[in-house]
Amino acid sequence: MLKEVFGSHKPVIAMAHFPPLPGTSLYDANKGMDGIVEYVARDLKAQLEKYVEFAKGHGFYAEARSEVGTDAITVLDRLAAGTARDYPSTMFFAGKLVFKEEDLISRFLHNQTSFLVQKKLVYQGLPMIILPIRAM
Repeated sequence: MLKEVFGSHKPVIAMAHFPPLPGTSLYDANKGMDGIVEYVARDLKAQLEKYVEFAKGHGFYAEARSEVGTDAITVLDRLAAGTARDYPSTMFFAGKLVFKEEDLISRFLHNQTSFLVQKKLVYQGLPMIILPIRAM
């Protein structure tokens, strides 16, 4: 099934959840940004383990790679390079939210990260497809 949908038996899927951020009422100033990074790293590992177990439970090979940092482009570039080294025929995918009516806030919150990563990867000879995701 994965081969038919993604063109690979080993697609990469990622997600992260964040605790309250600075400027919000539940933000823990005592833990600071280091606390946020530690929380995201733990949560990301737990989320990825669920995807790995799901894939393995359906008879597919699965592994997870993660890194938490403050510059998404640099982190994604580093993860992609490592993945491509280990799996030379890797195809990368990203999603881009598409709004019926885009405003300044949606442009700021849902920026151009996927396009910037695609540009870096393509110039390294790594294929990446950006899929539009319709926002409600």
